[in-house]
Amino acid sequence: MSTMDRREFMRKAAAAAGAALGAQVLGCRSTGTGPSLVTTGPAAGKPLRATDTVTLGRTGIEPSRLAIGTGTIGGREQRELGIEGMVKLFRHGLDQGVRWWDTAGMYGTHPHVRAALRDIKRDQVVITSKTRSKDAAGVRKDLEEFRKELDTDYIDILLLHCMTEPDWPGKMKGPMDVLSEARDKGWVRAVGCSFHNLGALQAAADEPWIEVALARFNPFAVRMDVSKTEQVPRVAEALQTMHQRGKAVYGMKILGQGDIKDDRIDESLQFVLGKPCVSGFTIGFGSGDQIDDIIRRIDRIRATA
Repeated sequence: MSTMDRREFMRKAAAAAGAALGAQVLGCRSTGTGPSLVTTGPAAGKPLRATDTVTLGRTGIEPSRLAIGTGTIGGREQRELGIEGMVKLFRHGLDQGVRWWDTAGMYGTHPHVRAALRDIKRDQVVITSKTRSKDAAGVRKDLEEFRKELDTDYIDILLLHCMTEPDWPGKMKGPMDVLSEARDKGWVRAVGCSFHNLGALQAAADEPWIEVALARFNPFAVRMDVSKTEQVPRVAEALQTMHQRGKAVYGMKILGQGDIKDDRIDESLQFVLGKPCVSGFTIGFGSGDQIDDIIRRIDRIRATA
């Protein structure tokens, strides 16, 4: 079977599966307050935990389910902790079993990650970073600078940050080629994009280059690529399609950058944990107590695989 034939076959197979399963596969239905979970499998199963080791698609990368994000309000909340405070936060998370750190060049938190790496073995954690550069030269420059700023030989996952146009695969071919070359050299283990637009997210499902996708996802359409709760299943459908095609998906804005509060926190966590297409998620923390709280909430929810 030719490459094009295989891609067409996979596209049609995924579409057929999605049409047949519909909302039951997506685990969403519209309600007065937003999508809620639909039970589609047996109640019994292995409880999901924040510190579970998950496998990211076909990359071979195995972080914890929960990642410590460093980009709250563009990274301001984490930067205000200072390097010493952020190192303490990383170490607290690591002691609890949270082994995934999510950063980006634009957050200004690479020095914080670098300081935290000094006292641990590099392979103890998975590091994601992101570049906002839109041309090959800029991405190449960022890649060199990022490795120096982090003081690491390799970055586990490097994403093209904030795709907002449905035709991004054509426009970003140069940057994509640079990241592919970096992966071949061992400077990066996996490549992909983060998304801030539904059309851009949907286009990722058809782009074979994507290995890891970072998407805004919660049941309330808070700071998401859609603005209404009844549109959330469209995001879930795109994530499900990517998952079916072997791409790794992880979520951001699970708590709407702090706008989802109180009892809705548990509802949002349960919603995302109930989506097998989402391997894990990143949350920006400002204290060890916040990490402990999310770990306890996930344990209490008792979602099962």
